[in-house]
Amino acid sequence: MAIPGTLHRVVYGGDLTAAEHFAFGFYFSNPTAVLADALSAANSWLSAFFVASFTVIGGTGTMTKAFMPLVAWKTVHVAQINPLTGKQTGPGVTGPASGVGTGTGASLPFQSSHCVTLLAGNQPGLRRRRNRFYLPPYVTTLMDPSTSRYVAAVGTQVAAAIKTCDDAMNAGTPGARMCVYSLADKEAFDATEIYLGDVVDTQRRRRRSLVESRTILALT
Repeated sequence: MAIPGTLHRVVYGGDLTAAEHFAFGFYFSNPTAVLADALSAANSWLSAFFVASFTVIGGTGTMTKAFMPLVAWKTVHVAQINPLTGKQTGPGVTGPASGVGTGTGASLPFQSSHCVTLLAGNQPGLRRRRNRFYLPPYVTTLMDPSTSRYVAAVGTQVAAAIKTCDDAMNAGTPGARMCVYSLADKEAFDATEIYLGDVVDTQRRRRRSLVESRTILALT
């Protein structure tokens, strides 16, 4: 269904080196048009991401263990979006972010990424029902060397972590939820599912030619 609040977009930015940077973001509904409220909701999402359980490596830990210390989050930017045009209604607001990876070993190449897909429910006449964002590069130990794909537990645990983030956003700012925006429909819709594959993607590009095993998790 169409979101009940106002449409916003968040972009999390950070550094890999002094010259290499990363950014990822998504659309979300916010109960008001107040940017301070939207920034608070976005901060709640990121804070939950850092502490979400991630036990693929060593049987214990949080999501920061999936990234090397060179992955450092620096900023959170939110802006209200006009659903009729897909453009920002104003410059938005930027706040600081503070989080670094705690993994060990080596990082995957900087262009390597895990694609996260948000899906809206099947609704009659809906032209577009998915949005994507791309996480920073993981540590190499999350790869299966025999297949050059992510080990099976990665998709399961990252999906669960992102659902935890969505729930944390809504708990801190009731009504704030990740959503799917469609410029073709000039509307935003509740995100009802999330899925992640086991194929390594590159920033802003899906490896469509490869058949992948997917983890699908309901958000609502």
